[in-house]
Amino acid sequence: AKNAEKFKVDENSIHYFIVVLDRDAIGLTDAKNAVSDYNLKFHKLDRLRISNIYLGANTDTPILVIRRFKGKKDAMDYYDGIIKNRSEFLPADVSFELYPVTQYNYRTILKDKSLGGYQRFFEDNYME
Repeated sequence: AKNAEKFKVDENSIHYFIVVLDRDAIGLTDAKNAVSDYNLKFHKLDRLRISNIYLGANTDTPILVIRRFKGKKDAMDYYDGIIKNRSEFLPADVSFELYPVTQYNYRTILKDKSLGGYQRFFEDNYME
């Protein structure tokens, strides 16, 4: 996976969390509200902020960006929580992808306008 080599592992640096949405399944505002409610319920003290971007040459991939987490462990705790409480996070009919991402890797994704290679990198470096 040559593509994954542009990303760097840095477990102790600040992490963001990106939620990649299917544009046809849910509006960005609805998605943002749902995730905001989820954060209030499960992560009230973490002071998480949600913003959104569109990724891709045709800005065709809506992404929620949740910040911020102290490091890989906190970001993965958040990930595991979503898997456990899937029905509280986003409506059941909405498919999405979840990725913890360091600031460096986030900037790389933005620069490339693509998540190409990141899924593989995530699986190799985050999913033990």
